Amino acid sequence: MEDDALFIGDWSMKNVSNLARILCVFHAMSGLKVNFNKSRVFGVGVEFGEEKLKKAWKPIIDKTRSKLSVWKARTLSFSGNATLVKFVLRNLLTFYFSLFPAPIGIIEELEKIQRQFLWRSGLEKATMHWVAWDKLKAPKDVGGAGLDSLRNLNLALLAKWWWKCKEILNTIDGGLTWSSDFLVDGNFSVAKLRNRLDGASHPVSDGEYWWLNSVSKKVVSFIWRAKQGRIPSAEELAKRNIPVPSQMYGLCADTEESTSHILTSCSLAKDTINMVLSWCGIPTQSFVGVNEVLDFGRKWGHCPKKKEVLTSIIYRCLWSLWKTRNDRVFRGVASKPTNIVDSIKAIVFTWRKHRSQIGEKMEWDKWRVSLLNCK
Repeated sequence: MEDDALFIGDWSMKNVSNLARILCVFHAMSGLKVNFNKSRVFGVGVEFGEEKLKKAWKPIIDKTRSKLSVWKARTLSFSGNATLVKFVLRNLLTFYFSLFPAPIGIIEELEKIQRQFLWRSGLEKATMHWVAWDKLKAPKDVGGAGLDSLRNLNLALLAKWWWKCKEILNTIDGGLTWSSDFLVDGNFSVAKLRNRLDGASHPVSDGEYWWLNSVSKKVVSFIWRAKQGRIPSAEELAKRNIPVPSQMYGLCADTEESTSHILTSCSLAKDTINMVLSWCGIPTQSFVGVNEVLDFGRKWGHCPKKKEVLTSIIYRCLWSLWKTRNDRVFRGVASKPTNIVDSIKAIVFTWRKHRSQIGEKMEWDKWRVSLLNCK
């Protein structure tokens, strides 16, 4: 509004008192009175004592805890929890993070709430945290889950004030121009700086992962975990001292149940994968791990669109093999490779028809016979 005013100065009681006196003189001379009850004082980058800081941030901690309560997490999948963790907290904290530098203790408390919500753990019950927090915070382009670092978000938002001060100086100094790597169309980009900070502070050695938008988030999140061996197979549970009836895979009594065996090396997995490849018009292959299957899909052929289609099919294939394993273990229901492949064909067709840009042109009869020739 036109009658709003912003005063910027050093953080001190002397400055605040002098500003109040100036506004009183302004009232006496002009007849326009400033309502101090409607005025606000904000400290950008100001540090207080530790106890005052904790007290000041307590409403934010309480509001975050209410938004990410554990009972809500129990109704959602891992991917649903991850989405809420990322976007609810970002929207809630943006205002406060853009004005105040959050202490390390506050950042750690907020991240603790995030972790508890993501893995559905509470004060009364501890649950397994399958993936390291640093990997979850790391950007997707370096192999992380892209949940973002709260510390880096705080720094990036505060840096925008630095840029605004430079713009004011530009105007005072007669239009001098400043250059920066974090400009987008001439405006300072908080997201660009945050991405740079995330990339520098969270290097991940597991390699890039393809987060396909045409695939269900539940499935694409599961494959990301399986790629790292972070799913509850008997082998992984035993490593974490979780009692299991047997570490042997039910279909292969002499082989330990590992992520690689369930999804690539078991006879059921081999037959299912090769039937899928045959449907795609690709010669049969032999894989020894999840990473090898994923690399095959990304490097196959020369057409980017067909690579994306094949990779989405591989994702669903691995998810179906895991679901088949759970049905056998917990429900005593066994599935044949032909039934699994028929399910993969139908579900991936539905995904692509409703999620991809070419969906309206797809025909089921062509898809189920020769999918990679579908336009």
